[in-house]
Amino acid sequence: ESYRLGTDYQYGQAFIYAAREVLGVALAEQIQRDLLVLQDAGLRRISDEKKQALMRTYDGFDHPAAQEILRWLSGDYQVTDEMVATQ
Repeated sequence: ESYRLGTDYQYGQAFIYAAREVLGVALAEQIQRDLLVLQDAGLRRISDEKKQALMRTYDGFDHPAAQEILRWLSGDYQVTDEMVATQ
């Protein structure tokens, strides 16, 4: 799609379309609302209160993507200095 549209490609619209196709409308809209926190803040910079609120929100979705977000919020994907040192 991006190659076909060239300079007219709109990544935000492409994200919304793809997210709705893969996640369903409700989860896609929730992720879109939380995207800046999930993508830009980084897990260590999200307050405990915000993490708990996000966990309550995503716990309400029965979808593998929501489960993955919950695991990420729980720290399951956190890369430690030790992990990096063993690479």
